[in-house]
Amino acid sequence: MTLSNPVIMEELLNFDALDAFTAAQMDHQASFDAIQTMISQDIIQQDDERKQPV
Repeated sequence: MTLSNPVIMEELLNFDALDAFTAAQMDHQASFDAIQTMISQDIIQQDDERKQPV
């Protein structure tokens, strides 16, 4: 089957672009989640250190 119909080709390109955008968004969200986790762990650690008797 050949895809010579320009409308179909454009829709496939749009789908590829959306797919790439979605993947980039998921990557960005994963990075954001990782940073948020690191900050949370740092806050917990600092809190634990403050509770330690000197």
